[in-house]
Amino acid sequence: MGSSQVVLPYLNLLSNCSNPETLEAAAGAIQNLSACYWQPSIDVRAAVRKEKGLPILVELLRMEVDRVVCAVATALRNLAIDQRNKELIGKLYLTTNGGMQSELIPPMYNMYVSTIIFSPVAPSFS
Repeated sequence: MGSSQVVLPYLNLLSNCSNPETLEAAAGAIQNLSACYWQPSIDVRAAVRKEKGLPILVELLRMEVDRVVCAVATALRNLAIDQRNKELIGKLYLTTNGGMQSELIPPMYNMYVSTIIFSPVAPSFS
């Protein structure tokens, strides 16, 4: 199964669904699939770009549901490991937000040290 076939169902959900839990889960899946430096994750990052997924994710940053915005922002952070994605995400954000630089997403620092994995289950401290 190619990377495009893997990401297309998630991108479809992100662009056509309004349920916050579904959006959070779909963004979390992309976040996890793009989270590391092995070849399948590299391929997923490229597939999201090629399948026009970056504009979908950037647009979801406007949602008023914090859980969704957090999952989307972290997915974008992992996707930005790819330099072309990083440049496109910046351009898309400025375009969709009227070029208002005062509201820029904080710099994605330390991206080469670690990636973030989504876990919808709260840790148990029993």
